[in-house]
Amino acid sequence: MFAKKVEDVKGFMDALLRKDTFYDWSVVEAKVETFFELSIHGRTKASFYEEGEKRSEFADWKDVQELLFCMIKGKRPPGLLQLVLSPGENVRQVVFLAAGNEAAFQGARPCLTIRYQDGACLLTGGIAYETFTLNKALEYAWEQKLSELLKGFSLL
Repeated sequence: MFAKKVEDVKGFMDALLRKDTFYDWSVVEAKVETFFELSIHGRTKASFYEEGEKRSEFADWKDVQELLFCMIKGKRPPGLLQLVLSPGENVRQVVFLAAGNEAAFQGARPCLTIRYQDGACLLTGGIAYETFTLNKALEYAWEQKLSELLKGFSLL
């Protein structure tokens, strides 16, 4: 299981909330606690879109980023900021190919959970599966790719 404590919390939060670092990622869910709690379920609503209009299954991070930044900016940090993000299609394809049999992982979604609380930030990687599997190849491939991505972003 991938789990890393962020050493440079301020730099990481700046990259997350003010830069385009995660623009090709999707928001599976988000939760922010300030003087009230806001929960976001990232699955898009088909009824919002016109017939034939292109939409993705989950909201793009670039469309949610400003809302969350506005929620937490100010003198006090949030009591909690928790995000579950999923990488874009290009990254998912690389992970599936590295894991081997892509068909065996149909419906699986690599995810990165970002949890900021009490001045500390923890990153956890995992896979959301639609069906049970004992095959861990996808998890190992995702851990490797996630480490590479975060180092490439200069976030680890």
